[in-house]
Amino acid sequence: MKNLIPIYTLEEVAQVFKVSLRTVYRWVESGQLKSSRLGHKTYRVFEKDILEFMNKNRT
Repeated sequence: MKNLIPIYTLEEVAQVFKVSLRTVYRWVESGQLKSSRLGHKTYRVFEKDILEFMNKNRT
């Protein structure tokens, strides 16, 4: 299998940005960070959505 798209958990996203898990949940709940929900509490974030989030929130 090649060309797999990197997918992150919310915990991994928090580590990348060096923020709390709660902050990442707020970003997801507010719609700032796109995510896919897999079940009741399981979320995944595509790498392209992380890059889009970073570009939109540049200062």
